Amino acid sequence: MMHYQVTGWNQDIEHHVDHFNEFVITALDKQHPSRDKGPKKPYIDDEIWALRALKLRYRKALRETQHRKKVELMFKTWSAWTQKMENQQHADSVRSYSATLACCTVRCMAQLHSVAQQLKVRLSKAKAQLLCRRLEQMPRDASAGQILQAIHKLQGPTNPKKIKRKPFPLLKKSDGTHCASSSERCDRWAEFFCNMEGGRRMTHQDLREGWIDNLQHFRQQQFDLSLESLPTLCDLERAYSHVRIGRAVGMDSIPPEACKYNVGQFARATFAQLLKMTLHGQEAIPHKGGRLTAAYKGKGDVDDCASYRSLLVSSQIGKCLHRTLRMTQSSFYETILQNQQLGGRPGIPVYLGIHHLRAFLRLQKKLNRSCCIIFLDLKEAFYRVLRPLAMQNRWDDHDIADVAKRLGLPPSIMEDLHQHLRDPCALQQATLPPILRNCITAIHTDTWFVVDGQDNDVCRTTAGSRPGDCFADTIFGYLWARVLRSLEQKCIDLGLLEAFPQQEFADPFAVHEQADPAVPQRPFLGPCWMDDLAIPIAGSSAEEAVRKVGILAGLLLDHCVNFAMSPNLAAGKTELLLALRGRKSRQLRQQFYGVDLCMLSQCTRNLNVILESLVACNANCAAKLKEEKEHISFDAMDTLLPSDAFLMTHGVPAAKKNFTRSRKCNCISATLASADVISGHAVICSLCDLALDPLNQDKGIDVMMEHCRNNKRKERAESPSIREISELSARTSCLTWSMR
Repeated sequence: MMHYQVTGWNQDIEHHVDHFNEFVITALDKQHPSRDKGPKKPYIDDEIWALRALKLRYRKALRETQHRKKVELMFKTWSAWTQKMENQQHADSVRSYSATLACCTVRCMAQLHSVAQQLKVRLSKAKAQLLCRRLEQMPRDASAGQILQAIHKLQGPTNPKKIKRKPFPLLKKSDGTHCASSSERCDRWAEFFCNMEGGRRMTHQDLREGWIDNLQHFRQQQFDLSLESLPTLCDLERAYSHVRIGRAVGMDSIPPEACKYNVGQFARATFAQLLKMTLHGQEAIPHKGGRLTAAYKGKGDVDDCASYRSLLVSSQIGKCLHRTLRMTQSSFYETILQNQQLGGRPGIPVYLGIHHLRAFLRLQKKLNRSCCIIFLDLKEAFYRVLRPLAMQNRWDDHDIADVAKRLGLPPSIMEDLHQHLRDPCALQQATLPPILRNCITAIHTDTWFVVDGQDNDVCRTTAGSRPGDCFADTIFGYLWARVLRSLEQKCIDLGLLEAFPQQEFADPFAVHEQADPAVPQRPFLGPCWMDDLAIPIAGSSAEEAVRKVGILAGLLLDHCVNFAMSPNLAAGKTELLLALRGRKSRQLRQQFYGVDLCMLSQCTRNLNVILESLVACNANCAAKLKEEKEHISFDAMDTLLPSDAFLMTHGVPAAKKNFTRSRKCNCISATLASADVISGHAVICSLCDLALDPLNQDKGIDVMMEHCRNNKRKERAESPSIREISELSARTSCLTWSMR
């Protein structure tokens, strides 16, 4: 790489990238030629490798013998049916040959079994010996993470969820029938993922021609900017240093190990590509897409495409360039985020959202007020981002109508959608410089993918934020912040949200008798981590809380649909959790819960939800929301589990066990508000309680974020004793629910 000569600035980006890729691949073939097939594990020696070869040879011989037995059986069956056996001598020779094949089968099976047992014992001993040597070489103060990493390199992950499974070969079509050939299976995968990302199949030449036209559009003739706003060579080196080895290789055939171990050389060689992309939006086609692989979600029918998510295997060079630009615009991204939008902020842990909710519920219980929580989960959130709403993409009515049809949006929202499209996009509202807006828009234009077996054409996508890319969560965060800000303003106008003091403080544990009315109040919409949102609502009475949650549920669903986002109304996704107290709370519990769990299907479970677009255009969706979602479901706790964004850090198995027990015992009045949760993150819980307590005038909710940003706190001077560790582990391993 030290001898690489960067092409001139006037060279087009296509030949620029091809010249670099060709040089890297040639250098890799010269310095690291492909070796013959050999053992990949370090504990396999020559004897073990020879036993493996012998085992494979015996297995092949056994298969050939079994194949001959099948042919001989077919010959005897045909001879008996046609009665063409010539004489007794011929019949005796046939029986003798069959006996010989049977003996050969027994011999091959015995040899295969013997060699397999020897190989198994040798592998076990060799692995154990190498593991002992590796552990002895580690320092005495090695952490548990380092030890587990050394173990995983030898015997792989122990988590069954991380076991890679190939997609089921038998696949259903859209009409319910199964694919009869590999070409039909390839077309089905391409059709499914095209509909998900608003894609269209086209030839490679058509994609290249459209890409060249867009390059002319994004090229800037003049611009005004400061050098401080451009990414630096150090930023690009940081991006290359974050590459993880062992990842899949993109279609440019450059492995991630080459990027990881040659940070300085690769950064200097590709810095010109970064500047061309930043200043003029010039990005090569190989960096805009890749090969799409289907990954099973772990639930659903294995022959249904909806049970799989897509993983994009793209170029490592393109990922590093995108990561550098993301770090450059991170300051603008933080300013546009809604106040309680936690995802994407640096230094913010994922479990902070659950502490916000716990503090809110404990406060409402202390004040004897009714409260509700709406858990929202979006369907295919990153795939359904309408790019003109977030970026400066060119669009017309035909393109928007086509994308809306592919995404399954109702026609009644087109007027509101056009109004949102006429407003400034999310990047403009975030006050990004024009150069960055042009660059981010260029990155998300002419994106494409191919599936396995798709060699003659590509799928060009027009929607989505490229899941798997570094900009995926950022682009969604820009648009989602726009939705949350609009929703927050509507809720403030209607008086639906609670407000808490907004002021920084030095001592988070100081207690004040009265609240200062001069301290500004900040509305509390609720914690949000990426596409998972929890909105808490409180009311002085049970009827007021139910009325508020009905209005807010309608506003929330309308805002999502108007911005081309689809709420996931499946069980365990979008749920409502009620904690009713005071007058008429018992009647409302009976209305939503029912007298007995077995009579839930006979209960009304109705909630007045004000919907504008859903009622008019999609009555089934509103009916489903009314019949299935607007009742207390203990499955709503799934939103707090690691499968979604809000991570319950301790006591998850105990929590699910207690929920199951409470359902069997018909203790359906147990809610989060009547739960006393003992968590290992006691400090964060205390900070949340103090921040949401109205008696603490100078306790702002920003304190949790400030403390989490300063996560690199000083370590304790004294190590905890064994007794303290045992008490903490005992407290964090159980979850006690106090029933009222």
